[in-house]
Amino acid sequence: MDKILNSNSEINVDKRKVENNKDIFASILYADASIKMFLESYKKRPEFKNTIFIITGDHRLIPIAQKDKLCRFNVPFFIYSPLINKPQKMKSISSHFDVAPSLLSFLSNNYDIELPKETAWVGTGIDTSATFRNVHKIPLMRYKGKVNDFVYKDIMYSDGNLFKIREDLNISKISDKKVLEEISSHFKEFKSLNAYVTENDKFYPKNSDAVITAKFKFTPEQNIKLQELTEGLSADQMFMKAREKAFNSERETARLICDYILRKSPNYADVRILKGRTLAWDGKYEESEKELLNALKRSPYYDDVYLALLDMYWWSSQDEKSKVIIEKAIKRNINNDEVAFKMARAYATMKEDKKAKKIIDSILKKQPNNKVFIKLKKSLK
Repeated sequence: MDKILNSNSEINVDKRKVENNKDIFASILYADASIKMFLESYKKRPEFKNTIFIITGDHRLIPIAQKDKLCRFNVPFFIYSPLINKPQKMKSISSHFDVAPSLLSFLSNNYDIELPKETAWVGTGIDTSATFRNVHKIPLMRYKGKVNDFVYKDIMYSDGNLFKIREDLNISKISDKKVLEEISSHFKEFKSLNAYVTENDKFYPKNSDAVITAKFKFTPEQNIKLQELTEGLSADQMFMKAREKAFNSERETARLICDYILRKSPNYADVRILKGRTLAWDGKYEESEKELLNALKRSPYYDDVYLALLDMYWWSSQDEKSKVIIEKAIKRNINNDEVAFKMARAYATMKEDKKAKKIIDSILKKQPNNKVFIKLKKSLK
């Protein structure tokens, strides 16, 4: 701490305040260093590349005098992951109430986790707007057991007074009778509901069937079979086993193994594609489409997803749907001759020979002796 104070580094805090509260500010440096050490250590783990880190705080430094009624609630909130391609700053107002709904919604949409049909969140989800705004109604508890403050739109209500919240989260006192009535009404509504829930023990859910459950469930017989098929195998070895079963016309068994892998590794694209293909081979095109579109959503730049979808739509004569996949492939610069061939084949099936010829000519320049490509070109008018 002394080293920082005596350096020429600019720090955004009064140095006298730091001198008088060295132990508190030292704890901040310790926390920062601990987070850095944790992340550097975690980078060595294989799952790091697929991990999302949520870093936030509880409240501001209470022992240090607060500049206003809002600042103690202004805490950091970071979402960090190697998966993030472009950093972005959220200027909107959100609260801890909004974190759980967003995280569980993300897990439900991306990792095959089924949520209860009804929830009792106080928050509505993190607002990721890059412009300053507040879409939430946020009760604030300065001291345990008593809620005196409330944030609504860009106004803070505190002990009967109104404060305008600026983009830098500084506040200034205002007087507006109409706004006071509006915000008082919302605050009263929240406190009334809060009292009812807590005083009458109405927390939800209580029943055991309303907990989070995985979407893949197996019967006792299936569990026995899975144990026989997969015991001692890695996920990649299980996938090869599923492929073997699929190509030996044991497609139900192949899909069972796929579901078992996807239960733990929902983003394993090859597994999801294999499952989708086997469904298409069995003529279950609707189920196949659902599985393959799920794979596309999770792996939008993976060539094999486009190959599987274009095959499935061709087999099922859903030519118009092929156009959507072709547009996505072009937009995402999927540079794969096999994908291009299937795109040309789809256009040829739809009697759009001009588009088909343009594509087939482009890949024949690279593979002039490919008999399949040549045959398709000869069929075009």
